[in-house]
Amino acid sequence: MPKVSRILVPVDFSACSRAAVEYALMMAERFAARIDILHVVAMPPAYVGADVMVDISGHAPQPLADFARVRAQEEMAAFLARIPVPAGVAVSARTEFGSWEVILRIAEEGPFDLIVMGTHGRTGISHLLLGSVAEKLVRRAPCAVMTVREPFAEA
Repeated sequence: MPKVSRILVPVDFSACSRAAVEYALMMAERFAARIDILHVVAMPPAYVGADVMVDISGHAPQPLADFARVRAQEEMAAFLARIPVPAGVAVSARTEFGSWEVILRIAEEGPFDLIVMGTHGRTGISHLLLGSVAEKLVRRAPCAVMTVREPFAEA
């Protein structure tokens, strides 16, 4: 069995991302692995630009990129606060700007032994139009990729 010492977990803060983090934590505990949690903030369209100023009542105006980074970091902290981390499991979290290619670049630079990520399980036209980050990574990642389906809501 291959050694698993470092796991990359890309998240979008959805229920399936939470399930992926929980799977990764279970594996990290078993293999004494380290987990790196990554959220990629989609870059604004070229015609908007990251230097567009955001002016929210009660706050100083700030560039869109700074506003997006702060919001993503706050959302990451809130997301992780709801997930219990077993004692002895090292977890780090970061946010980056870009698209799925950023996940691939980070996986290549790692080195990571495994990527654990949620998948929304889209099919048909929604899959055709939106694509699948999980599918792209399964095809191109330099390491094994484990996908975790979105949990079904209980009736």
